[in-house]
Amino acid sequence: GMHVHASLWAGARNLFAGDDGALSALGRQFVAGVLAHAAAMTAIGAPTVNSYKRLRVGRSRSGTSWAPACVSH
Repeated sequence: GMHVHASLWAGARNLFAGDDGALSALGRQFVAGVLAHAAAMTAIGAPTVNSYKRLRVGRSRSGTSWAPACVSH
């Protein structure tokens, strides 16, 4: 599959970390935005016709696939 690491900092402060150690409200909003726009971001992750064709659930033509096909968090 495909995964992405993202962080947002203000100086030395991690803006994704809440005061209680959980994900902050800004972090939850960021994740929601990424999930909401995941289909549009496919243009970056699969810029060619052939790479787009590999985005499928189930068995691929070659028998294996590491291409991301589901949006999740």
